[in-house]
Amino acid sequence: MRKMQTTLKITAVGLGIVLLVVGWWLLKPLFIDKKINEALPMASQIEQGIEMTADKGKETGEMENKTPAMPVADKETAKQTAAVFEGAFVDGEPGHHAKGKVITLVNGDTTILRLEDLDATNGPDLHLFLAKPGGKTGEGINLGKLKGNIGNQNYELPPDTDLSVYSKVVIYCKQFSVDFGYSELKKS
Repeated sequence: MRKMQTTLKITAVGLGIVLLVVGWWLLKPLFIDKKINEALPMASQIEQGIEMTADKGKETGEMENKTPAMPVADKETAKQTAAVFEGAFVDGEPGHHAKGKVITLVNGDTTILRLEDLDATNGPDLHLFLAKPGGKTGEGINLGKLKGNIGNQNYELPPDTDLSVYSKVVIYCKQFSVDFGYSELKKS
């Protein structure tokens, strides 16, 4: 009888520890924000060009104490990097909120989906999806794990993504199939 009580106590303690670990793993994202602040992709390309120019000047000794010239953007470059679609996040399912701006930037063959000033409820297994309006989020295009629930971030879209069809940007918890927030993209 005493041995059975000891076994039950050990089992209860072990089960309690397992439940605490699993509970913490599931609930931790609700209490801890993940902040990210990625630069505009086109701005980083300009900065890289400046750094390369400065480094080249240092090697030759020609650019000592000189400010490197900023690349001049012509009308074609400005047109290529202009926002094509934009939208604003709204809250998803009850208990989950999201706010911030969504824009797309096109540079040549590359389209970047940029989240700006994002402030969303954190959660486990959050992904960013492009979905058809009225369609199921999980059947849309998965752009990958959400990099952070607060801040600015960039996602490269797959080639030939039709944003007039996949015009809904969704912060989606794959584990529980829950929309945390979404934005309807409109031509700018």
